[in-house]
Amino acid sequence: MVILIMSWVVFETLFIIGGLTGYLLSSMAVCVIFLTYLFSPRGYSLDHKYLTINRLVGGISIPYGQILAVEIVENVKFSLRVFGVGWVFSWYGSFFAENGSNLGVAKVYATSFRRMVRIETGKKTYYLSPADPEGFVAAVKERLD
Repeated sequence: MVILIMSWVVFETLFIIGGLTGYLLSSMAVCVIFLTYLFSPRGYSLDHKYLTINRLVGGISIPYGQILAVEIVENVKFSLRVFGVGWVFSWYGSFFAENGSNLGVAKVYATSFRRMVRIETGKKTYYLSPADPEGFVAAVKERLD
């Protein structure tokens, strides 16, 4: 899919603009697409010490000892993208989240906003979108005990 998107961007840019400018713009677009794909969340894993957000480059590990709460949340509204990416592959980065009485900047690593898992630590709030939110929450809580 990434290759198809990149091919389409190159073709459209070269077709519409053409020349050296078209080549430069299409090259920049392909680099942006590729970099956002590299840092997008590809899944989550749980081992004996960490919950890890897997990415092709630079996974993010959250020690279980820092997790204060984990729960499934619905209808989370992300009203402002503080410093993040959200489009074809996923949403990740810092977003201003509104969910009931909880307001504030949160780290989002998701491929869907339907049913998310909120993880509270002492310093940060994370929103994730595992395929099986119930199973994920149960597995994390099992490791917290």
